[in-house]
Amino acid sequence: MDNSTFQSSNKRSGTLRLAPVAIALASAFTGTHAFAETESDSSQSANEIERIYVTASTAGNYSDAATKSATKMILSLKETPQSVSVITQQQLEDWKSVNIKDILQHTTGVYASTSRSHDRPFFMARGERVNLVQVDGVQQFPGGRRSDVNGDAIAYERVEILRGANGLMTGVGSPTATINLVRKRAISKELDGHVGVTTGRWNNNRVELDVSTPLSSDGSTRGRVAAAHYDRDSFVDRYSQEKTSVYMTAEADLTESTLLRIGYEYADTESLGAMNSHAVPYYFSDGSLFNADRSDTGLAAKYSSWPLEENTYFTSINHGFDNGWQLNTIATYNTIEMEGGNLFFVWTDDYYNPDGTNTLGHGYNFVISNSKDTQKTFDINLQGGFEFLGREHDLIVGFNLFDRERIGYNKTDSQRDISIDNINYFEWTGDVPRYSYTHLDTPNYTTQHDSNGLYIATRLSLTDNLKSIIGLRQTDWEVVEYRTNRRTGKYAHSQGGSYELNNEVTPYAGLIYDVNDEFSIYASYTDAFEPQNKYDKDDNLQDPVVGDSLEAGLKAEVGLLNFSFAVFESNKNNVAQDDPTQKQLTPNGNTATILIDGARTRGFELELSGEVSPGFNIYSGYSYAKTEDETGYPLNTEVPKQLFNLYTTYEPTELIENLTVGLGVNWKDGYWVNSTRPAGNGEYYEAPWGPMPVEVKELRTHGSIALFNLMARYDVTDNLSVSLNVDNLFDKKYYNAISKNQGYVTWGEPRNWKLSARYNF
Repeated sequence: MDNSTFQSSNKRSGTLRLAPVAIALASAFTGTHAFAETESDSSQSANEIERIYVTASTAGNYSDAATKSATKMILSLKETPQSVSVITQQQLEDWKSVNIKDILQHTTGVYASTSRSHDRPFFMARGERVNLVQVDGVQQFPGGRRSDVNGDAIAYERVEILRGANGLMTGVGSPTATINLVRKRAISKELDGHVGVTTGRWNNNRVELDVSTPLSSDGSTRGRVAAAHYDRDSFVDRYSQEKTSVYMTAEADLTESTLLRIGYEYADTESLGAMNSHAVPYYFSDGSLFNADRSDTGLAAKYSSWPLEENTYFTSINHGFDNGWQLNTIATYNTIEMEGGNLFFVWTDDYYNPDGTNTLGHGYNFVISNSKDTQKTFDINLQGGFEFLGREHDLIVGFNLFDRERIGYNKTDSQRDISIDNINYFEWTGDVPRYSYTHLDTPNYTTQHDSNGLYIATRLSLTDNLKSIIGLRQTDWEVVEYRTNRRTGKYAHSQGGSYELNNEVTPYAGLIYDVNDEFSIYASYTDAFEPQNKYDKDDNLQDPVVGDSLEAGLKAEVGLLNFSFAVFESNKNNVAQDDPTQKQLTPNGNTATILIDGARTRGFELELSGEVSPGFNIYSGYSYAKTEDETGYPLNTEVPKQLFNLYTTYEPTELIENLTVGLGVNWKDGYWVNSTRPAGNGEYYEAPWGPMPVEVKELRTHGSIALFNLMARYDVTDNLSVSLNVDNLFDKKYYNAISKNQGYVTWGEPRNWKLSARYNF
């Protein structure tokens, strides 16, 4: 790509205090010559700093110099008073990470689990589920994106993971982690790009294309198109996924200091054999072990799916003023449409007999109707430097809003015409006739989320070595629900599902002390809130859950190598639970609740990432996290307390030129689950919803797991390379999850391989 810098319109000395970061970024991106030029003229344009931030240090290594995830200020990792991990473009390419699941299972302190469906993995960090996803720093509503379905890495330059609360930017959230997907940029002033193909185990086939080109003779207008398509089966019987992703963007230098971006993302995903859970039985009804194969799964039709189509449009403007201040705006419009009438699987409350039959029979899944999820987001901020008491400081002021509307439509179907009598687990083939389904273009329910907030933060230079970051956010949040009454059939406003919060204040505070040019120590306090539709005995809406995060640590930047150590404590307060003094519903028909302190998570993390020496890259992290309730009882015991990962690549040029080899290790501590098993006497009892097998409680444990991965890439020519990736090299058998109900288990993926070729032009 064209790595030339842009001339700045700013000729004053009162520039952005981001200039030192820009110097470091430019050095990583363009080499020492650019560094010298930058150093001699620190008055870089805001647009240049922004572009280098996105693309600079992710090419060719695992080092990254800056992030915007915590405050939207472009700060080096050493200047950010929170734990931040950055997965660079080179890491994505080396380890063939194509979606969020692939990325996060390699990330420090994040536990990835497919305890339910392979379509719907979830992630844990610091004792809570990770449910906040941003794209270019703009918040997506929780649940608006599915981590293994929406989005493809072909569209992203890198991924930033901010651990701890991120309430300053989002308001709503928990003290866990925020994922920021940074889109690729159209910066090249000449035609370049690549085409790639991959084939792998279980018919895993993928093609991708990424092309950048100037759209004007002088390169002031540029375009980029990235697209990918894959079609793959899996180690699980009857489960496969096909997906097409397209990303298009264009940039125009309206002036030397004004940059316009527009873009579009498209994703079409269909997973066959989809169901709520791919877990398999662990016990027969007599208490003997089921001994399921890794390919076994639940009982879904071969056609069972929830096809999704996603369309995203975005535009942004960045303008740098002559005094060094910068105005940034971005607006996004996103729709996710699901086609109903395609899901079919059966489930049972019973244990299977050794011959594959059971006593209680099976039930139908709920027929999923068509739905449409529409999200509108907008963010505007003004940031720059100012002088006070003889020192230079930074300030950012901004406003953002997130609006989401989800509509579930009415339908008619004949699912119940399909017989599910006399099902045998071992004889299930998935050959189930399709049921008729008619989409009705009238809403069954509509849920509207509206959130907006003002935020302000300042980075104060207290001394030459001591900096503080202080911020505040004010948030208004509302959810309005409309539903069809099952008794009357009338579609109307749902009072019970509608509630709002106004003027919720979220603070942010951090201190950073530079020990020297390479090392810093820091401490920070952050929090976020989660609205809860709960009421006290007088029908007053309860205050939101507040999740706070206290953190302190050490950071270092030595050349292109980054190191961080952090100790943290996360707390959840104001958690609503049933009021034991109230035996009846409130006058408005609500269950009375009181507020208590909830879970507390304590732990520490270490991370080392970057380039050790030319051709030798490393990304490694270790985390320990222990979660307890207010009485000290352990929570989240199904999540390993300790996690370790190591991903490293090396170019042995002294032995073989043009070869890169890599080793990846994922280690997870053991875990335990309070589960159940059959009593083994064949007896049943009558529950309020029907007969259930008699069970006994059981403590299930799982030992630690170490998975080894390998990669190798050979540059056949300057333009053509071939690579081989092997995951779970030793074909380790392990359970990814153990269910709390009936001991069902979800197998981890067996040995997998991918063979790829890439041509750059």
